[in-house]
Amino acid sequence: MQKHVFDAEGNYQGLYHEGVVLEDGDQIIETEIVNGQFHKPKLVNGEVVEGLSQEEIDAINNAPNPKTQEDYLLDLDFRLSVVELGLI
Repeated sequence: MQKHVFDAEGNYQGLYHEGVVLEDGDQIIETEIVNGQFHKPKLVNGEVVEGLSQEEIDAINNAPNPKTQEDYLLDLDFRLSVVELGLI
């Protein structure tokens, strides 16, 4: 199990590491939070729960993905190939 830090309002702050200075009200909770299990973990009554509503999660999951640099390079490479082959 890993140790995780939650602030006084129950908001997830990250993994706890020895020597980290905690703010007043911060809590260290020993639990297993699987990567990707929560979009925004929140501590409620001592239990780690999802901090976002289903509507907020759906908005995140359905948002268009911005093009990456690799996408732009592939598009450019394709366009150059089309011009080179005389297809346009």
